[in-house]
Amino acid sequence: MTKEMLAYEDTLKDIEKTFGAVPGLMKLFPDEKLVHDWPSWKRMGEIDMERVRFLLSTDEMIEEMLSETQGNIVPMSPKPDPAAEAAQEDSA
Repeated sequence: MTKEMLAYEDTLKDIEKTFGAVPGLMKLFPDEKLVHDWPSWKRMGEIDMERVRFLLSTDEMIEEMLSETQGNIVPMSPKPDPAAEAAQEDSA
């Protein structure tokens, strides 16, 4: 494992230790950016940390709700293609 990958893995572990989970949003950041910026983000005040914990729990609730609805989605039938219909009528 490269030095950069180890730094990224250590950063993810520290984020998880701090928040109890790694927010999905943080996984979207480029590895180098997250490793570089995490120490300053970690120094946020207690109120901000509570906001992050709340948002994390909200993310989990939304993911759960979405996964429950995935089985209830009815696929839409494809829209008719007027050109294909016209070609079928011409060939008949």
